[in-house]
Amino acid sequence: MSVIVGIVVMGVLIWVVSVAGIKYVHYFEKYAFFSQVCVLFVLIGVAAPHFDMSAANKSRGTALIGGRISYFFLCASEPLGWAPNVQDYFPYHPISTNRWGNWAMILLGFAASKISVEFIGIGLGVSLAANPAWAAGFAGNNVGALLYEVYSPLGAFGNFCTVFIGLGIAANIIPGSCSPAFGAQLLSARPRPRAAHLLDHARHIRGTGYDRSKWNEKEYLPLGIAALTGWVWAVLCMSQTHFTGPIAALIPADLGLPVSATWAALVYPLPRWWELNKFGR
Repeated sequence: MSVIVGIVVMGVLIWVVSVAGIKYVHYFEKYAFFSQVCVLFVLIGVAAPHFDMSAANKSRGTALIGGRISYFFLCASEPLGWAPNVQDYFPYHPISTNRWGNWAMILLGFAASKISVEFIGIGLGVSLAANPAWAAGFAGNNVGALLYEVYSPLGAFGNFCTVFIGLGIAANIIPGSCSPAFGAQLLSARPRPRAAHLLDHARHIRGTGYDRSKWNEKEYLPLGIAALTGWVWAVLCMSQTHFTGPIAALIPADLGLPVSATWAALVYPLPRWWELNKFGR
């Protein structure tokens, strides 16, 4: 499967499930989860005998420190990014659902999925030098080709597993497409009541006395100017494949998440106060 064909297939799959509604998103995620776990177990069985956990790190000095910092916040960024969207995917839970049980399931799901896949990735990454075929496949950060080489001893079934695990990425992207779509509805003239209630709750915490009767008036919702205090620093400190911010280039490390979060926590209240007093919302 070429890259173009893969993109088209993935795009159509994500679009169909996303627009079908939250009920079908739940169905897809439930069955995609189980099938992906099965394919990952096959991957472990094929790759684990070739893992070289004694490989030494060749980086030194600031490159080593920067790499470790970047990896730490890379691991942290996914659950931190997902956490605000979790509430979008529990609308069918009865109101009697145990809060601590719900929290425990979410935590277990995050931890089990992240730790297991990251450990597999670490095993594959540190073993590239000991497996020339893997290294050749991974040349140019081509994860798909790496997985193809890992599964290659299984022949046609290995090819199937490679394609199947690639399509499984849709299970991650679909929720990431649905949640922004929910938020985009705030741009309409009549935002969703649930989102308005969240804003209501947040404003009461800040003690500004949000008027409940104006939940459906777009002109009364925040402009978001104050939010730029964190966003700007995320851009300046990010280090990604296609862009490296000027501050990140000096270290080098991807510091977009910690710097933007810290800066927003310290500075956001002041521009938000100005925004409220200047525009009244």
